Amino acid sequence: GAPGPGWGTDWRQHLDISETMHSVAIAYDWLYNDMNAANRTVLVTCLSNVLQSAYRGNLTATYRGASVNQGIWWVNGTGENWNPVSCTGPIAAVLAVHGDADAPAWLWSDIMQPVLNSFSYAVASFGEDSSWEEGGGYFAYAAEFTAWSLASLKTALGNTCGLGEIAGVDTAGRFQLMMMGANAIAQGAWTPGLWNWADANIGPSQSWFPAGQYWGLTYNDAAASHYAQITHLTYGSSTNMYKTDSANGYFATAVVFYDPKASAASVYQLPTYKFYPHGELAVFRAPWNATTVNQHYVGAKGGNAAFGHNHLDHGSFLFEYSGQRFAEDMGWDSYALPGYFGPQRYTYYRTGAWGHNVLLFGRANQNSTGISPITEFNATVPRVSTTAGNYLTVDGYTIIDLTSANGQAGGLSSHLRGIVSLAGSSAVVVVDEFTFKNQSVTPANITWQLHTQSVVAGFDGGTFDSTVKSMTLTRTATVSATLANLPAATDCTFGGWRNVTVNSELTASMNRANGYSRIDAVFPQPSGTTCSRVAFVLGSDSALKPVTNGTLTLTRLSLWASVGPLAA
Repeated sequence: GAPGPGWGTDWRQHLDISETMHSVAIAYDWLYNDMNAANRTVLVTCLSNVLQSAYRGNLTATYRGASVNQGIWWVNGTGENWNPVSCTGPIAAVLAVHGDADAPAWLWSDIMQPVLNSFSYAVASFGEDSSWEEGGGYFAYAAEFTAWSLASLKTALGNTCGLGEIAGVDTAGRFQLMMMGANAIAQGAWTPGLWNWADANIGPSQSWFPAGQYWGLTYNDAAASHYAQITHLTYGSSTNMYKTDSANGYFATAVVFYDPKASAASVYQLPTYKFYPHGELAVFRAPWNATTVNQHYVGAKGGNAAFGHNHLDHGSFLFEYSGQRFAEDMGWDSYALPGYFGPQRYTYYRTGAWGHNVLLFGRANQNSTGISPITEFNATVPRVSTTAGNYLTVDGYTIIDLTSANGQAGGLSSHLRGIVSLAGSSAVVVVDEFTFKNQSVTPANITWQLHTQSVVAGFDGGTFDSTVKSMTLTRTATVSATLANLPAATDCTFGGWRNVTVNSELTASMNRANGYSRIDAVFPQPSGTTCSRVAFVLGSDSALKPVTNGTLTLTRLSLWASVGPLAA
């Protein structure tokens, strides 16, 4: 009845403990009639001993906000994966053995009731706006165990104790789908992959979500189920998602939550834009059933440095055109880096502002306690008519207040960034407006950054002549995008372009970034210079033509709500 070595010896590592406990509890419940009394006693005693050592007496609010070394720091935690994952094992264990002859009487009062109270905070995090604070990668981890817990409660008790009815939970199964970029997921293709903001990567290890079918079974969300099945099939077995050779051990999850109602048609009917006010995220995209060459995506991010696993990426954006990613997020770095989850976290390239598509003032980092809300989101902007009688579709825009993130280090009294999606998300306009507290004390330079895996013809790493306003970024033989400065909408003196190999910015202990470069547009700022606005465009040359040739002008951010971002 003693826990074996598979449980580990550190009773604070609740992720490992809970995952193991969940497996043992399911085995006990599902194989109950195939075990003899002695074997049942062994498992009940084992589960009870682990619950006693790792959970009992510690599941109180007094532990909330404690450090990892102080025990159950995640109690009542919101928006972080430790809570739902660490609660799933105890929930399954108590439901499996409670009332059995060898089960202790304290299981329900000392374990189940406080665990459900703690778990309610995690479920409510989905209910904020169906997003997840830690990003699309950790969303899949947290949501998988949330699904197991809610399903276990429902099958054992006949209800979810009210947790599954929290507003917003019913559509949470679509969150990662909305973060997947221009991937034509309805056709079964996932490239270029997840919008990997925060500690996330692009590929399969964090985009596998077979538990998404729970939302199909429970809330009739056939779109979530289709996404779950397609990603499992694409990342796992090449022929059958239910073969046992599916990678990452998700075979059982895929089978248990199998939803026959999964439908590509339901994905096609989803909106092509989404605003997540709690997550500070805005998304615009091409129609879901568009062919790959017409798949485009614009993602804009505010930020809250208090969110777990987040980076100083406030104001960053992601852009994909014709199924190719042109503006990248660098994703996570090695968790083994010193202080990665401590005081050194934001000193690293990927986690600091340097590793994102942001505007830097004197290359200073963003504020590690900054909050950057999305103050405006509009997806119903009328198309704009040019003097030649042509039209340019403005899909929508978002405005982010970056004053808290950049004000202190940049010496700013205000900083707003506006991001506009054009022509079915085939192009993006990015404009920054800022005011210095003291015009006689300004940073030596302002740098607009873009991370990309594109090839720039003729760009050898030197500095372009300041008269060169645009360039062509190439991803494949047939897919290129235009990147341009908008002089008419910029009152800062343009100093030129710079191309930096990202690996040259990394130390040996950091994850490599092979193939990535950072394109800088530099604006030197001599002391006393009056400068308040920079603007850039990226995307389809044809969509951008009315903007780059001056047929349409970019209006001030303060006018976007009344007249729109572009005017003839």
